Amino acid sequence: MDAINVIVFILILVITYFVLFSKRSKTKLKWDERQEAVRNRGFKYGFTTMTIYNCLILWLLKIFNLKLSYDFLLIMPIMVGITVFSVYSIINGAYFSLNQNNLKRDAIIYLAVGIIELYMGIQGLLMTPREWDDHIIFLALGLFLLLSGMAQLYYNYRSRIEK
Repeated sequence: MDAINVIVFILILVITYFVLFSKRSKTKLKWDERQEAVRNRGFKYGFTTMTIYNCLILWLLKIFNLKLSYDFLLIMPIMVGITVFSVYSIINGAYFSLNQNNLKRDAIIYLAVGIIELYMGIQGLLMTPREWDDHIIFLALGLFLLLSGMAQLYYNYRSRIEK
């Protein structure tokens, strides 16, 4: 387990280095009015879903007297809301700006990382099924990345057909 912690720490350092010292593009991302309206509607749907999810979880906690970890209670509503916003915005063509490139590469990276996260979550559930709420975060992140990657590939396919 110590080797995994060292690898994760090194990855965090490398990512932090690239984020801090990479050249930032001078071009600003631009959205038109339709994209802004769709994105705002996506924010509304994501927030509404997050609120309903919180109410549902609190209701289930009261009725069934469940014991859930704080990680699950804090992360899952956010992941559900982000997933709703992202998929809605991607499918309606408002997730990406007008001058954004490399969408196919990003979609493939999302799919690959999503599959890895899903694998880690399923493996954790199979190894320790009694601690399911510790591994559900991997499943949620994997599902978010997988759905976002698939929606991006669908958007690329649909925009290529329309041209």
